Amino acid sequence: MLRELIRRPPFCAMDCLLNLSWWPKKATKKIFFEGNVGVGKTECIHYVAELLKEKGKKIKCIAEESERWASKGLLFDARSLDKCKNFAAYGALRDYMMREQFFSSAEMHTYDAVLIERHPSTVCEVFHDENDDIIDLFNAADGAFGFLATPEITVYIKNSPHVCVQRTRNKGRESELNLLEDDFNQFDRKLEEMMVNRKANGGKVFTMDAFGASSNHLSAPIVECIENLLN
Repeated sequence: MLRELIRRPPFCAMDCLLNLSWWPKKATKKIFFEGNVGVGKTECIHYVAELLKEKGKKIKCIAEESERWASKGLLFDARSLDKCKNFAAYGALRDYMMREQFFSSAEMHTYDAVLIERHPSTVCEVFHDENDDIIDLFNAADGAFGFLATPEITVYIKNSPHVCVQRTRNKGRESELNLLEDDFNQFDRKLEEMMVNRKANGGKVFTMDAFGASSNHLSAPIVECIENLLN
């Protein structure tokens, strides 16, 4: 799988003018949306994308695929380091590698911005313990893709862990039903630490306070931030 994903067309002097995938391309912005489980990242990305498209921007959205790639989900049991949780993370890793394949494609550079739900490093820093074997797997893949490097742009959506618990219960996703409020508190603390580290490593972090606000209401200020980055 790794060999297939990192395969690149060989260089040939005779066809270099035709091999357009190697030509310089415009710098499409990759914007990662972060936040606790149930905070409303997917909804927010949808609203932000629609507003940006109305303003004439070409936008692609990449959602997290947890429900598709693991029957038990990445968050099956965030309180333990069991095999089910590690097995679920393999699906996430595969999707992240597929993202990297898209990022290096010619299609990627036809967009003004790509709005992405969660950066791969979030799996390691928030949902897995540093002693978990899955961290070694992600680090090994990072050697080929470099996908754990600090993202240039992050939109961090905040809400209280208690509200995130209620929103998650209302959604009724099977993969998240075993989570307790203590888990949401732990995720919240780790996300805060991760944002501090991203800023310290040169990343831009735009924090959006969702307390009492819907995803729809948050969209306007996020769009304003993104427009400033694109102009």
